[in-house]
Amino acid sequence: MRLSGVFKNAFRLAMAGGAGLFLSACYGVAYTANRAFSLTAKDSSSDEPIPGLRVEIRDGAICLQSALTNAQGRASFPSLHESSQALQALVSDIDGQENGGDYQNAQVLPRPGAELSVSLSLK
Repeated sequence: MRLSGVFKNAFRLAMAGGAGLFLSACYGVAYTANRAFSLTAKDSSSDEPIPGLRVEIRDGAICLQSALTNAQGRASFPSLHESSQALQALVSDIDGQENGGDYQNAQVLPRPGAELSVSLSLK
């Protein structure tokens, strides 16, 4: 008697898993690839990289990710969702004169897999 109960439970579990697999195969599963995005910020007059800028990936008013530019002026985001349509990258100088000047803010449209460059001028 006990053995048949084990088989019944195993059969039920297999059927439930099979039903989930069937539904996934018929209706599909939403695909959202995560791909890297990077941005390099340079001074518009000297073409030198600008460290210490904040780069925010935003969906409207919501900040999804943020990073600071490094010594080479580069900020990297290893997992930008490809399915997101309304993303913006906002670049702002948060340290004032510490990185060589008070730079203007910039806004770019990030694309998954892209390496963008932005030139900023002093305020």
